[in-house]
Amino acid sequence: MIDDSVYRNSYARKTSTFRSLLKNLYFHKQLIFRLAQREIFTRYQSSLLGIGWAFITPIITLFVYTIFFSIFLKARWTGFENGYTNYALILFVGLLIHGLFAECLARAPHLILLQPNYVKKVVSPIELFPCVAMLSSLFHLTIGFIILIVAQLILNHWLSWTIVFLPILFAPFIILMLGLMWFLSALGVYMRDISQIVTHVTMIALFMSPVFYPLSNLPASVQPWLFVNPLTFIVEQARQIFFYAAYPDWLGIGIYFFVSILTAYIGLWWFQRTREGFADVL
Repeated sequence: MIDDSVYRNSYARKTSTFRSLLKNLYFHKQLIFRLAQREIFTRYQSSLLGIGWAFITPIITLFVYTIFFSIFLKARWTGFENGYTNYALILFVGLLIHGLFAECLARAPHLILLQPNYVKKVVSPIELFPCVAMLSSLFHLTIGFIILIVAQLILNHWLSWTIVFLPILFAPFIILMLGLMWFLSALGVYMRDISQIVTHVTMIALFMSPVFYPLSNLPASVQPWLFVNPLTFIVEQARQIFFYAAYPDWLGIGIYFFVSILTAYIGLWWFQRTREGFADVL
């Protein structure tokens, strides 16, 4: 009798490259979308309004930000002179992006732990679980940006055509997040307290990126260090595209793509390198 690990190791080698992974994604595309759809509806199935909460929650959040920062704090964004309400809209962009970042990283350490039945099968595409989680998170991000667009039209009565560049901007960010999720989901099998560390990392990333404040408010000597945070470039560019009708920083996006692909490759390599021990640990 041949040990199951032989088949697991063979399968891991076959799916360890990006080319093989892309083929696997295409082959299982219907499964990925069905699992993502089930995950989204499962989250809201026990509530009275169901999936309507996916729209209601960001609407309430944006409303509270608008009232609080516009009426009570009268906060203004440096270099943005179109009224107090725009502070809430600008802040909302940063919080949407951080929300995607925090949700993906928070869920990553548990992705494999919550699927022991799949892990213990001889051949199972468990490397696709981060993709399912990413689709679910992107669904909520998309709803958030739809609400942001509606709010921009209502409050400012205009919308820049440059928002068509947002998918291009988010593409390397998604690749980067997938790489981190592969790495953390594998690490979480062996280090159960990694989720606690991730919670603190996402909180630090929030305050070490220009979500609540303009980057220009910081000393010039400090600003470059914030770009070590993967959120900084995406948040800054999203605001430039959405509110200032500016073209993206193509060079910056190119560099971000390179770093993202490298991160995804390392994350996938680590996942496939360690997956042979998942069944034994679980």
